[in-house]
This record gives sequence, C-alpha cells and structure tokens, in this order.
Amino acid sequence: MGLDMYLYAEQYVSGYDFQPEERSAKYKALVELFGAAGVVDENTPSAFAKFTVGYWRKANAIHQWFVDNVQNGVDDCGNYYVGREQLLDLRETCKAVLNSLELEDGKVYAGRSYKDGKVEDHYVEGKVATNDEVAKELLPAQDGFFFGGTDYDEWYAQCLQDTADIIDRVLDLGTEWDFEYHSSW
Repeated sequence: MGLDMYLYAEQYVSGYDFQPEERSAKYKALVELFGAAGVVDENTPSAFAKFTVGYWRKANAIHQWFVDNVQNGVDDCGNYYVGREQLLDLRETCKAVLNSLELEDGKVYAGRSYKDGKVEDHYVEGKVATNDEVAKELLPAQDGFFFGGTDYDEWYAQCLQDTADIIDRVLDLGTEWDFEYHSSW
C-alpha cells in the first residue's frame, strides 16, 4: 500500500499497406508475438506498444510535480500525457535541487511503529539536508495517504537522482514514442 508511480512509453504501430515496409513488418511481428493472428481486425491493422519505462515508490515530491505540471492540479490516479519538454523541465528541476542540497550526517526517519496504543518514531544514521530552501521552492515534499516521508534527506535526494536517470534513459527513445504518467495508492 502506498504511492506507486509509473512512466510509460507508448508507440502507435501501423500495419496499413501504405506504410513503409518496416512499419508493417513491426505490426505483423507484434500480432505474431502476441498470438493475435485471426483475432485482429484486418481492416484496421494497428496497435499500440506500451512499456513501463519508469517506476517510483513514495516519491511524493516527484508525484506532486506531475500533478502540478501535467495533471492541471487534479490528483486522481488517472493516465496523463507527458511531453518531452515537460520531462526535460522535470529533469532540470531535479538537477537544480540536487546541486543545491548539502547533506551531512544526521538522523533519518525510518518509520513508525505502534505498540500497546503508543506511537514510536524510528530513526537511523544517515544523511540529512542542511539547506532545504531550494528543495522546498522547486520540488517540495508532499503529505498524502501513505505517500512516504517528507524530510529532505538522502532518500529525498535519491528519488531526485533516480528521476533524472529515468528521464535521461527514456529521452533516448525516438520521437515516435509518447509518454504517459500514472499514479495509484
């Protein structure tokens, strides 16, 4: 249970005769691979290939960025188109925050336990941000139902680095790919 986030890459694949042979071959290969021969409508030979290209768990600051910049402020676990420019903007924002963070030794929140009606927070040795002003301005942590921690620490920084790495990887895909963001909790 908790905030799960996905970035998908999707490509339209056409098998129409007027398409270049390589595209028709790609469509035929998909039909064969999925055992759909005899089932697909031969009058409309087309498909969509969709792959999960990014996954985050409880990266609430990244999720809020998508809500604010892609979903028009609506946080409804829907599927939303994400443009390449938006991904570039998110990557640059992550890098700006990472470049501003200074992490030093400290106590990092590691969860909460409940016993005999008492709540106990747990901390472990780790790295915490000594300056979080830029993070709070550009990619603020967000509370939510099982959204994870809201501290500016090594886990927050790792989510930003993971995000930049995901975006670097997916932008290597050709321009025939579209991107979509989805969250659930």
